[in-house]
Amino acid sequence: MTQEKNLTDMEHGQTAGQIHAEFHDFLAERVGTIVGLMVNEYRAGDMSHDRMVGCIAEIACIHGIINELESRERRGMIAREREFGHGKA
Repeated sequence: MTQEKNLTDMEHGQTAGQIHAEFHDFLAERVGTIVGLMVNEYRAGDMSHDRMVGCIAEIACIHGIINELESRERRGMIAREREFGHGKA
């Protein structure tokens, strides 16, 4: 069972790494765009409370996605070390 879990974690980690590499720049750019819009709306006096909360929620979701991908990558690395490093991870 442990070997099966390690192999599954390694596969999920590799997939997460590929997704992270593919979308990291896009997600970082999206956060920058959201912050820029927030600043512009605030300066123009057009920022409503609901809009601010929505923007912050979107940024939090993006960070959550990035954190989950990085976490899965780390779990995959740990599983690889357990599997091929004689369980020393």
